[in-house]
Amino acid sequence: MNLFYFISLLALIFSVTNFLYLSVLPILFLPLSFTLIVHRNFILPKYIVFFLLLVFYILISILFYDKSSLFNFDFYRRDGNFFITYLIFFSIVMLGYTRDPRKDLLLCFSIISFASFFGFIFGHNEGNLVHFFLFESHNAAGGFYGVISAICLGFYLENKSKKYLFLSLIFIFFLLMTDSRGTVIALFLTFLYYFFIRFRFPLTVFVCFVMSQVFLVIFTYSIWIREGKFISDESTFDGSITLSGIQRGGTIIDRTLYLWPRAIDNFLHSPLFGIGFGSYDDLGYSYNTILPFISEKINQTIRHTDAHAHNSYFTILAELGVAGFILFFIFFYYIYKEICKIEFWAKDLSLALKFAFWVCIFSSATEHRLTTPSQMIPFLIILALALAYNRHLNLRSRVY
Repeated sequence: MNLFYFISLLALIFSVTNFLYLSVLPILFLPLSFTLIVHRNFILPKYIVFFLLLVFYILISILFYDKSSLFNFDFYRRDGNFFITYLIFFSIVMLGYTRDPRKDLLLCFSIISFASFFGFIFGHNEGNLVHFFLFESHNAAGGFYGVISAICLGFYLENKSKKYLFLSLIFIFFLLMTDSRGTVIALFLTFLYYFFIRFRFPLTVFVCFVMSQVFLVIFTYSIWIREGKFISDESTFDGSITLSGIQRGGTIIDRTLYLWPRAIDNFLHSPLFGIGFGSYDDLGYSYNTILPFISEKINQTIRHTDAHAHNSYFTILAELGVAGFILFFIFFYYIYKEICKIEFWAKDLSLALKFAFWVCIFSSATEHRLTTPSQMIPFLIILALALAYNRHLNLRSRVY
């Protein structure tokens, strides 16, 4: 077991908490991973190509909107957590590992379960009904246990291991204790998708899922306009009403009638390239049209907070426009294709990753899950280890 592989597993274990930043340890590999891009014998897979295009596009968006964000630590913890989450994936996947990650995942999940029991007993909670475990918020904990329980459930359904069944039940119990309703629904929808059609027609399912949200927000957007475009460019922002205050209501009404329409309003003012990465929670603004279909925010109060549209798809459209949404979509399209290819040597791992993938997709309708470190880091670490080992197998098959 080489040092890089060991650090990756250590990061996976420490993703059980966001009080310690040890889950970001693989970023230490970043310089080495970037050097491999120019290595003459290294052929970049398509998902890496589109990932790099996406990173470049986001960097350009930041430079146009607020380049000082790149030197602000709070930006990377909140608005810009995309970089933390996905650079961990890039750092790991670029390195070739010669060890099957399935040999070590069971041990990692077992350690995580013991740490979670500790968090359940001693961690912060609200009246013993909503448990935060080892996280700063119950939704962060919910995202983590949603993706971990999905992975363990996928392993059990394929290899019928009683150990994974036990872990699945434990992590699902922990998920329920977080009261993260959006993640619970996402896990349920993922199980139904598997049970009835075995994850077939993924593109159709994704398009129908996103379009159902679009049809809903078309209706609620007109209500939002009629009610005075609450917390938007035409409303008065004096600090007495905050976006995070709206989010604490935690209801579908807040999302569909306030948060989603506001994101769509940002998008409609600048549909091609969006308003700017990290701009959604910046309030007290006006729109300034630069060119047709391209606008910017002016006079805004730039903030780096946990406030977002409670929907990854609308947040991406608002901040990055159609161009950014397409890049995200293509990147995830090729990621899913690679997950499917893992079936050739590890059906259980492939199914586990499919479960986690769809939990992330479905939960992103009620939270900004596609960039949330607590949910995406454990998924992307395991995915990166699997893809790195898959590349090792491909290289070995060419040699022989």
